[in-house]
Amino acid sequence: MTTSELLLTNDPEVILMQSSDATSRYFDMLMVTAQTTRRYCERHGLRYQAFIGLKRGNRPWHAIYNRIELLQELVLRDFSGWVFYVDADAWIADLDFDLPGYLRTKSQYAMIGSPAGHDRDFFWNVNNGVMLFNMAHPFMRVMIRDWEAYLSRYDLARDALEWGEQVPGDQGMFHQSLARYPEAADLVLHEDKSFFNSPWASFVRQALRAENADIEQRLARIAGEVSVVLERSAVTAQT
Repeated sequence: MTTSELLLTNDPEVILMQSSDATSRYFDMLMVTAQTTRRYCERHGLRYQAFIGLKRGNRPWHAIYNRIELLQELVLRDFSGWVFYVDADAWIADLDFDLPGYLRTKSQYAMIGSPAGHDRDFFWNVNNGVMLFNMAHPFMRVMIRDWEAYLSRYDLARDALEWGEQVPGDQGMFHQSLARYPEAADLVLHEDKSFFNSPWASFVRQALRAENADIEQRLARIAGEVSVVLERSAVTAQT
């Protein structure tokens, strides 16, 4: 799809974003999953953005906070499309899904995500590992400001020595920030985990750390699943 064709469809502009540190196995995961995300962007006329390294901090796991800085940078650039954030351990399972078409009727929402875990009782309980951020929505910009302000309370190099100790993770920060705005509950669209953000999702699958902490096994599983997606895509292209 050319730029002129994209504009004629009135589809929203979408950036698919991924990130990881440069040294851990999450970098290896990103190199594998990016084969699907980049191909998906090429097929559907989306922009792809990947950041490798650390925006803040000095330990590999501090890369979990990269998304906060990356989103804040887009706010400062006045980007008004959608950001589709896809964790390094997540991949596109359905390369044919029409994401721009799906988003045409979603401009009233500030964000779209699936529940973290299986708890749907709280509107703020979303998993930001695979999530859509509507950068044109004023409330999304408020949330990114609050998220970045929360992160700025800490010196990661001093305070965040071990994962889960002393400093909340990026998702915990997001939950606590979003929970401050109960009046915004209708601005959060909860999609089912069968759509994205689960190991069995139809569109975007993720090898969740909570379900398999062995990183080597996760990497092997991701590589196998991505191989199947790419082989299926190649067969479809030949028919």
